Amino acid sequence: MTFSLIAPGVASAESNSNLHRSLNDSNEVTEAKVSDRLLNEFKNDEKVTFLIKFDEKADTQQVAKEAKASSANANVSAQKAELIQRSAVVSELKATSLTSQANVKQYLEQELEKGNVKDFNSYYIVNGIAVTATKEVAEKIATFAEVEKILPNETRELFTTV
Repeated sequence: MTFSLIAPGVASAESNSNLHRSLNDSNEVTEAKVSDRLLNEFKNDEKVTFLIKFDEKADTQQVAKEAKASSANANVSAQKAELIQRSAVVSELKATSLTSQANVKQYLEQELEKGNVKDFNSYYIVNGIAVTATKEVAEKIATFAEVEKILPNETRELFTTV
C-alpha cells in the first residue's frame, strides 16, 4: 500500500495488467465451458434454452452402502431397508445440488428480475439447471467455479435395431 502511494502510476499499471490477465483467463474459461453448438444457437435467437452441468457429484454408492449397513443394524424388514436406502440416496442428491447450485441460482434470480433470464429449473438427479436466457448470462455462468460445462438443450433420439 505504501508503494502505491509513492508510485501510483506503477501500481495502477500493475493493477491494469492483472485486470487484463483476469479478463483473458475469464474468456478462456468461457470458451472451454460453453459449447460451440450453444454459441451458434445464440446467433439466431436472443434467448436460448441451455443446460448447466455442475462439477460436484454425490457419492450415491457410498450413501447407499451406509444406509444399508445402518438398516441392517436396526434390524428392519427388507422392504423398509430398501426404502431407507432410497431415501438416503435421494437426500444426498438433493443436498449436493442445493449446495453446488446455490450461487448460480442466486445469480439467475437476479437476472430473472432484470429480464435477462426467461426461466430456469433445477434438477437434483443430474445436478444441473435448465435455463432460458441471453448469451451474456450463459457466458457469466461459465465463470462460476462450480460449473463444469454449459450445453445446448438438444433432443436426442435412440435408434433400435429390428
